[in-house]
Amino acid sequence: MAVVADPVVTPPRPDQTVAKKILRVIGKAPVHLFLLFVAVLWLVPTIGLAVTSLMSAQDYSQFGWWNVISHPHNANLGELLEPLQQHQASRRRSRTTDRDHDRRDGAAPS
Repeated sequence: MAVVADPVVTPPRPDQTVAKKILRVIGKAPVHLFLLFVAVLWLVPTIGLAVTSLMSAQDYSQFGWWNVISHPHNANLGELLEPLQQHQASRRRSRTTDRDHDRRDGAAPS
């Protein structure tokens, strides 16, 4: 036969008042602000590199990367997408060549 124990109810600790919680959060605020500052300091160059990769060399030398944020037409996705499109085109050509080769050999097309 199993015995079920009554749940133990613990009263709230007096040192966990709302005022003490607020003071604890305020006490940690300088640390959190410092960490936020370090995170922003870390992200700015990273974002700059990402934006620079979308710009042509001429645009980058003429304007700064920060101008892309206010003038997005300076970003050039064409240069970024060109290698991907070339890769897809070469894969299509190789598939077509493989199918033509299989047909000449009498193999069933895949």
